[in-house]
Amino acid sequence: MTVQQNNVVVIKVGGALLESKDAAIRFFQQLNDLKDIQPVVVHGGGTQVQSLLAELGLTSEKRHGVRVTPMDHVPYVTGVLAGTVNKQLVAYAQSVGCRAVGLSIADGQLVQSKIADPELGQVGLPTSANIQLITDLLASQWLPLVASIGADEQGELLNVNADHAAAALASGLQCPLVLLSDVAAVLDKDLNRIPEINPKSLSALIQDNTIRDGMRVKVESAMQTANDTGKAVTIASWKDDIANIISGELGTKLTIQSSVVQSSKQKEDTTND
Repeated sequence: MTVQQNNVVVIKVGGALLESKDAAIRFFQQLNDLKDIQPVVVHGGGTQVQSLLAELGLTSEKRHGVRVTPMDHVPYVTGVLAGTVNKQLVAYAQSVGCRAVGLSIADGQLVQSKIADPELGQVGLPTSANIQLITDLLASQWLPLVASIGADEQGELLNVNADHAAAALASGLQCPLVLLSDVAAVLDKDLNRIPEINPKSLSALIQDNTIRDGMRVKVESAMQTANDTGKAVTIASWKDDIANIISGELGTKLTIQSSVVQSSKQKEDTTND
């Protein structure tokens, strides 16, 4: 079977989903029920990593908002992300009938990486993607579950931000990206969901301080990925229905297309006029 490129979607999961068996199984059941969609799941696991490091009496600092990964932490970070978390997700997925296979972005050189900043230790930054292994798996109807552990050209393991890893894969596959976390959508000042944001509206939302701080970083990164892929990037919650998220009924879609963007409340008001 060949891969239908327009049916592929990269889904990044994080947050409490990785800490709840019930939530994870519900998520994979939804993926198993999807029709005509071939998902690729990329996951993080920062909370689990921090729990293990704390148990071992190891601490690390943050610089420029990024947690430093010293060389002596790499075995533990790799063991948690590419080991325990990845294989637990595989087990959950298989329990509901998904044909899941676990791997990391280092496998098959899925995402080539380099040291982001020597001050950050073994923190990696994606440089390019090689999608051959992913397309081979998708063609055989496997569900790839991908941990964000990469490697550089010198053979050193790197801790790569899962959002960045997912964006690199979406760019390589030229497909939509869905970022699932504990945040349901980007909200306007009245706390209503903004269904869609394009570059022009994003500029206005940042200028009037509607989007700021951590959400600004998340949204700007998502918009950059949308620009790189030519496909939409959606910010949504793992608590919501994945089919409705992919269809655009939930979450906030970042797109490079120019269109009039209204919040969900504004759309209701317009409809009621």
